Amino acid sequence: MAKTLVDHTLMKQAEIEATDEELGRDDSDPAFNLITKSYYKYQTERNRNRKSVWTHSQHVHLLEEPEDEDEEPDDADTVLIKFHHLTPVNLKRYNAVKTDTTKIKLKKEHFERYRHREVSYWQNMIPNVLKVPIAKKCHGVQTTRLSFNHRFLAVGSVHGDLIIFDLWSEPWRPIRGLQNASSVEDPIIDIAWSLDGSQLTTINQEGVLQLWSFVSGGLAKSEARGLDLKTDQQGFAPPQLSQLVVLDVEAEEFVFQQGPFTSMNIQDGEQWPSLAAFHPCMSILGTQDNVCISLENGDIFKCDMEERLHTDDTTYKKVPKLIHKKIKQDEPNCIGQEIESELFRHHRRPLLLIGFLNNLKDMVSVDEKGYINLWRYNRKDVSSYGWFTPYKKFRLDMSKMMYAAASNAKPNVLFTDRQAQGRVTKTRQEIARERAEVQATIDSLGLSDPWHHEPMPTENTVRQVYAPRGDIPDSGAVFHVIIRHAATQQLSTYFTKIYKPNKVPSSRLLCCKQTPSGQALVFVLLFPEYPPKEAHMTVIVVDLHTMSVQDMRRDIFLNADQYEECYYKDVISCDVSRPFGPTGTEYLFLNHNGSMSAYSLTSGMTVMVTREPTAPMPGFKGCRLNSRQVQVYPQSHIAVAGTSGKLYAITYAKRQNFISAVELTDSNTDEDRRVMWKAYQTWEDHKSAPVEIRVDTLSSELDVPVHHSVYMRALIMECMDKAIQDVEGEPFTQDAIESHADIDREENYLALKSEVQDRATPVSRPETPDTIPQRTRPPTIATGLVSAPLTRQATEVSQQPASEPSVPPSRATGSVPALVGGASVRPSQHPSHQSERDNEDVPASRPETQQDDNNNDNNSAANGGAKPNDDTGNSRPASNRQGTGQGGR
Repeated sequence: MAKTLVDHTLMKQAEIEATDEELGRDDSDPAFNLITKSYYKYQTERNRNRKSVWTHSQHVHLLEEPEDEDEEPDDADTVLIKFHHLTPVNLKRYNAVKTDTTKIKLKKEHFERYRHREVSYWQNMIPNVLKVPIAKKCHGVQTTRLSFNHRFLAVGSVHGDLIIFDLWSEPWRPIRGLQNASSVEDPIIDIAWSLDGSQLTTINQEGVLQLWSFVSGGLAKSEARGLDLKTDQQGFAPPQLSQLVVLDVEAEEFVFQQGPFTSMNIQDGEQWPSLAAFHPCMSILGTQDNVCISLENGDIFKCDMEERLHTDDTTYKKVPKLIHKKIKQDEPNCIGQEIESELFRHHRRPLLLIGFLNNLKDMVSVDEKGYINLWRYNRKDVSSYGWFTPYKKFRLDMSKMMYAAASNAKPNVLFTDRQAQGRVTKTRQEIARERAEVQATIDSLGLSDPWHHEPMPTENTVRQVYAPRGDIPDSGAVFHVIIRHAATQQLSTYFTKIYKPNKVPSSRLLCCKQTPSGQALVFVLLFPEYPPKEAHMTVIVVDLHTMSVQDMRRDIFLNADQYEECYYKDVISCDVSRPFGPTGTEYLFLNHNGSMSAYSLTSGMTVMVTREPTAPMPGFKGCRLNSRQVQVYPQSHIAVAGTSGKLYAITYAKRQNFISAVELTDSNTDEDRRVMWKAYQTWEDHKSAPVEIRVDTLSSELDVPVHHSVYMRALIMECMDKAIQDVEGEPFTQDAIESHADIDREENYLALKSEVQDRATPVSRPETPDTIPQRTRPPTIATGLVSAPLTRQATEVSQQPASEPSVPPSRATGSVPALVGGASVRPSQHPSHQSERDNEDVPASRPETQQDDNNNDNNSAANGGAKPNDDTGNSRPASNRQGTGQGGR
């Protein structure tokens, strides 16, 4: 009875709302009966399916994120950095189109050559898995940090211990160790190195910041035993670090205790440290005594530790600063232990990163909401309150524009080769003729890169959606949909349809890393599924010099389960490598739920993946890791080291009693390196990396312990001897080779001594015919090392023929050795050292030295028997060389 009364009341109320009359329809009205029947039908259907309707089996994600309660609008001068206009690398077309200019066509051709050779080059990167044991008492690794030269790896454990490994030794050797004597876990959550590697800071989870000196703090055998650090074969046992400063949050040492900020009461409650970095405020001695400390509320302290480090030294005087000279203040502000500190304030959330432009210039900070601030240590940037404010403010637009077909819009089919089953309306000739006409129309449109690419394997076709140029209005715009046959790429269907835009926010900011060169920021964002796009991660690079996104966007697609794991769990970790010498680029190494991969930050190409040995990967030519050998835990973190000519992908995790490293060794030939480097140099937008941070796969160690300049001269003489032997057709004897080496070494050191003396006491005297030098200007060593004339037995200028043949380009420039890292290598080994006639596709048919010597030998007959100029510009008479095979010169 009650149920019937409820139904009757609902029906009456529905009638009143529908007819806008007080009594509604009459019961005898046919429309009333129709509505009543429909109501009871829906009610019956609901009751029958009530369980499935009201039981949710999937997670629901809102596209619009709920706003924070303390969310405040951006400042008027905050610049929004957008990236949704970039085309993902997997959708970019590098083949030239009719509308491209000659310059654009050439640029596309060069970049296409580079990206394919880059992947092929990685095919010869040989992986080798290393394992470094960690004591079980450490309970796993919480964090790691590499020194700036990538020689030392600092490892912070879950228990709170610190171990430093030397990566230049084989195997990696622990050289410093600190044990947490307490039985309570206090994980090290952050480590920071000074530029010279002489100091480092650690931050523990309990809010303790410690400043350490790399100088030995003594040997504690009990601590070494506790960390399982054993004495090596040379009897070396890892000593402790020297503790310099300790700041504790429980002692309120991260709160201003002296100065104007104390009376202003600018801090609320306890402030816990989260990140630290050494400020490049460098003294003339190269020391860094200023540490930047980030607090959980987004504030940054710049703490001057100089006086605190020398409190016991009464004779100490402050060392002048060479970079970022200290700004004098009338009344300094001090935190605990009377440490003078300056405040940088603008962020309202915890920071993800503190870095410095080019590692030496302005400070850059990034918080978890994508706000990027650039800070200049300048009095002009001090606010009226006394703290520093950023001189440039940016916010990464962590959303992208998606498009969906309008539901009420019908497609306008302009061509299709599909015919209804059982009906033949067009012949094959008619379809082919119509296809050619429509294809010509599509070509004339000058469509840019596709917005969406979707293989349809059930139909053996590929569907591409092209967006119009420019901004799409909210009302929508006409998109072009082209379907082609997968095997032949012939046009199958072409139609247009209205698509409407929708801004989809990122679900989560997964990673933010600064490149080792300090010139760019790398972001990894997570995006939900938005048909036709799948859920995916997006990798973008922000140039810190221009504060704009680089033309590289990589989308990494995820299935539903992978997206859920990325959204709810910490299964994503990444790091950026140093520039790899042969390819000239940096690489993003990413661990996704136990699968390691690497992506080029120049081309966006995948160069390394982890797969089962039997898993098919058609078309992939890069480095392939065996998932059975490379054991990476789903929640492992990753760090990338580049040292000793190799790359190391280091992984670690909590409760894991070892550090795993994938050692990548370059097994490419010298010719492969030369061709790879040539392809990079030919590309118009290539950038040169400083040699200090570049990972060169060639050894720069000298064969003998001599001065670099002397060694380089010996290399040139060796090339000359080879050319002489090629021309004469008889090799030198071993006695002659050793005699030449002794004479060359003596002459080269005498030339070096003469040049050093000339530079030390320069004398200006006019040149007369009697003092005209016997040689032209010698080749100059690019590094500024001493360069003196290179001599064999030379004739006087007056004896040279009137018509002197020119020095071949390959000798004048191509035989001077290149320098890598301050040491010399042979020209044929260095990928960037090539002669002008080198071509990246066609290798030389015969050695240049032989070709040039043959030409010069023919020219000598026309010059009275005199040989042409050697590398120094000297004319060498034929009588000085004997063709007896005795090595006479």
